Amino acid sequence: MKVRQLVILSLLILNPIYSQDLSTVFGTLSEQLPKVNQLMIGLMYMLGVLFCFIALVKLKRMAAKNAFQGGGEGNASGPIIQFFLGVFLIFSPTFIEISSQSLFSNSSSPLSYGGGSGSGLSQVYTNMYSIIQTIGLIVLIRGIIMINRVSGGQQAAQGGTYSKGIMYVIVAIFAINIGVTTDVIRASFGF
Repeated sequence: MKVRQLVILSLLILNPIYSQDLSTVFGTLSEQLPKVNQLMIGLMYMLGVLFCFIALVKLKRMAAKNAFQGGGEGNASGPIIQFFLGVFLIFSPTFIEISSQSLFSNSSSPLSYGGGSGSGLSQVYTNMYSIIQTIGLIVLIRGIIMINRVSGGQQAAQGGTYSKGIMYVIVAIFAINIGVTTDVIRASFGF
């Protein structure tokens, strides 16, 4: 069934009559995506403040409990990790910009990538890139929430959840920088 859907989708993309309609659909969708990106960045800010607040409340409860019981009980690593994840979410737009400039900059920096500019892309691919960038923001939020759940001990029974969260964050960074990522892959494999 999936092969049939893939064949139908490829025929629709390759057909010039339908590609004009597809270009219109992707164009309209990409015009609305900056608003979705602003919503996702606002969600990152709100989740960051919430994570920091919850972590500080947990640390306060742990300190009060340890002061009354007189022992060093409890592990503070979970709330501390949650606090740092909250700070990361608050500063995530700045972090994304800095990591994009550090890893994928087109300046005269020795760390910059000097690959092609990707000017041969059609309008459909350009619009698809903006969709992938929005999905990258959503995946970044998902990865940080997964890491937060592991730090809080909510998913300790499932193995590999922490590494899945880290992989979501890495994939999100590549998806947010999809244009340069495809240029790097294209130049690396000689396409």
